[in-house]
Amino acid sequence: MSNQKTRAIPPPVKKLHKQPRNLQKTYAKTVGRETNQLSLFSLPNEIIDNSLTTDPRKISKNTAILGQELVRRWQESPGDELVIDNLSELSRFIGNSNYETKIYLLHLSGFTYPLIDKEPDGGLSLSMEQLFKISFKYGSAVKERHNKGQSVFIGTSMVNFIKDEPIDRIIVKPNERIIKALSGQGLGNVLVSNDSLKLTQGLTEIAFKLYSYTASNKPIQKIKEVKLFEHLGLSEQVKKQGKPRVRKAIASALEELVNMGHIVEHTYEAGLYSFTYSDRFIKHKDHLKE
Repeated sequence: MSNQKTRAIPPPVKKLHKQPRNLQKTYAKTVGRETNQLSLFSLPNEIIDNSLTTDPRKISKNTAILGQELVRRWQESPGDELVIDNLSELSRFIGNSNYETKIYLLHLSGFTYPLIDKEPDGGLSLSMEQLFKISFKYGSAVKERHNKGQSVFIGTSMVNFIKDEPIDRIIVKPNERIIKALSGQGLGNVLVSNDSLKLTQGLTEIAFKLYSYTASNKPIQKIKEVKLFEHLGLSEQVKKQGKPRVRKAIASALEELVNMGHIVEHTYEAGLYSFTYSDRFIKHKDHLKE
């Protein structure tokens, strides 16, 4: 009888990439549905009024996840721009049509959003900025039809695409503040598992907002209720629905993150939220020290 012990096979190492903390905070605040604002899905096939580009807007959860995927791919690209030459492959990642993916790209690049950052002197920067600069490129056949005046544009003054025309490639470059954060400047970044970008697609909207907010901070956090409402962009919702209803939604979302394996524990007492997240999806430097 052999005394040789069976060697345990270590689990596969999860692939990690960086996500900027400032962008995580932006998603935590802006993801949601704003019923009193126009939706790109219901707009006529024409360029949107330029005045809309300066308003803070809500974006969908999948748009934010697509933005995270663009950041991940940009880091793996050889130059300072990400070239997408297969739109269908990107659409499969997010699970929708090519048209919807183009609309998501418009949301990420055709409007400005609140972006918080830390200045080199230790001060705070609050600005409204494009999250990405995105260009749609077309081949010679589309150019000929365009020269004949046959093009119908969809988008904003910042970025637009031609309706029903095949795209040759898409050029993507993140905001400079995002790029600096990826290099450790400003608010810096956190390490995120690649598979988390797919898994978070199954979260409810408010759970995704909480996931994004917690990921932008240390693993052990305490925050006053009114501040959490502000960081999650829920202040107006609290006015309309009342604190008890919003508290119930947050409690349900936290349990959702517990079941996902992100949140380890959470409490709410006397207007103060406390929560701790694991290293299953977010590898904060505090986790790495441990």
